[in-house]
Amino acid sequence: QKPFQKGTLYHLEVEKIRDCSGNLVELPETLRFALPDSVAPEEVVINELLYNPRPGGADYVELYNRSSHVFDLSSLFLMHRDTSTLSLTHPVRITALPRLFFPGDYCVVTPDPDAVQTQYFSCDPASFLSVAHLPPLPDERGNIVLTNTQMQVIDEFHYDDAMQFPLLRNTEGISLERIDPDAPASDPFNWHSAASDAGYGTPGIQNSQYSPPGEEDVRHLYTEPEIISPDNDGYHDVLHIRYQFDHPGSLATVTVYNAEGQLIRIVANNYLLGTHGDIVWDGLDRYGQRPPTGIYLILVEIYDLQGRVKRYKRTCIVAGRRG
Repeated sequence: QKPFQKGTLYHLEVEKIRDCSGNLVELPETLRFALPDSVAPEEVVINELLYNPRPGGADYVELYNRSSHVFDLSSLFLMHRDTSTLSLTHPVRITALPRLFFPGDYCVVTPDPDAVQTQYFSCDPASFLSVAHLPPLPDERGNIVLTNTQMQVIDEFHYDDAMQFPLLRNTEGISLERIDPDAPASDPFNWHSAASDAGYGTPGIQNSQYSPPGEEDVRHLYTEPEIISPDNDGYHDVLHIRYQFDHPGSLATVTVYNAEGQLIRIVANNYLLGTHGDIVWDGLDRYGQRPPTGIYLILVEIYDLQGRVKRYKRTCIVAGRRG
């Protein structure tokens, strides 16, 4: 009975809707909608970029709505800036059909959503939008510009392959993630290679290297469960080594030793970590065999380019089959 208002998020609940044959139609529990606002600079930001895909893959640009407003993605364009003339070229409309972009949501723009979703397990398929092509994204260096329909720049990112983690031998298929969406895209220290344990890309979900400022200095690592039984029965088959750190760019080496100090398995070697994640030991030795029951030492060495080294020692019991 009242006109819809901008700045208000509405929820529609519909029950027991039937089609023409009388069948119940399955719908989400609630449908959300709003009247979209116009986008101001840096309310939507370029949050992740894959410019050098693996064979069979595709480039993608991830956007993040860091504001408290709802926008229409059809009012946004991706463009390329000609660095010699500073003009904007190669405009690509994100979508021709209206699509609401809610606060805290991600949108992944790519020519081939299926290829990206196949290569990256840390993703949200619902956040993908398909376009015929993206503006040019050279492998060595380039830029991507987000504008509105008035060609006002909303966000702009100039990337260089040298911004990737320096110890990576090959950056193919590794995205650059924005560490803090509230910090400027122009700050090269606000970007980092996606973590190994996230599959080197997180399209449509929170970045593996996400680390907003002001958070407590957290350096935390633990393992679970205490007892594993690698018998593939679905119950405590693997050991999870979970970590949380206050900064990106750390490497990890994880080794497993038996009670006599003999090396059983190198689980990870120079593994690029995110700010949080999970490394898994499948409970097998280096020959792919199940080790004898007993107590095992998990040695985790964390180090970074500044020469800081932290060692964690944890224990795990490998048990036999239940019952």
